[in-house]
Amino acid sequence: MSVAILPLGDDDAASAIAEEVQKKMGVNEVIISEQDALESTVNNLVVIVECEADGGLCDRARKFLRQLKKSEVFSSNSAAVHRRVAILSLARSTCAFSAAQGGDGKFRGGLAIQNALLERGCTPLVPIGKAEIETEEVSERVLPWASTVATMMQAESARNENVCHSKCPCNECTCGPDCACAPGKPGCDPCGLFQA
Repeated sequence: MSVAILPLGDDDAASAIAEEVQKKMGVNEVIISEQDALESTVNNLVVIVECEADGGLCDRARKFLRQLKKSEVFSSNSAAVHRRVAILSLARSTCAFSAAQGGDGKFRGGLAIQNALLERGCTPLVPIGKAEIETEEVSERVLPWASTVATMMQAESARNENVCHSKCPCNECTCGPDCACAPGKPGCDPCGLFQA
């Protein structure tokens, strides 16, 4: 199970939250740059997205979105590794009143990033996480979300290990726990490819 965390923010808030998420998830993998994310072959990509006051993407996230839409490498890598993504959308509100007034619209930048990732071969690992940067402690919504992401990654990893023990090239083995796939033998339905 490989994991990378990509903070997309114009200041240090997204990076600081990415470090907290990394600690909570108990992963040692690196926090990566936008370019590394576009070329990466990690199975699990966690993206921390900072949104503007109107809910749109911050400058850095907009730039990443443009690069993502042009990247054929990302799409082919995502399909090859069956990449799963988890998005944490961060909103800035100066007080509880402005936080309440914005509703879910203030997190829509995270949805834009998720939609673009899904269009490029990724699948969602968990629903989009949402957190207020200036009116909430990270323990309120960020850390519980990170725990859920870690739990889902572990469950997905365990499920994949029980499926054909990762021997079948299609990764969608239908044999179940009595998998008969072995080197030199045909793979399972539906792929039928021979094992290496």
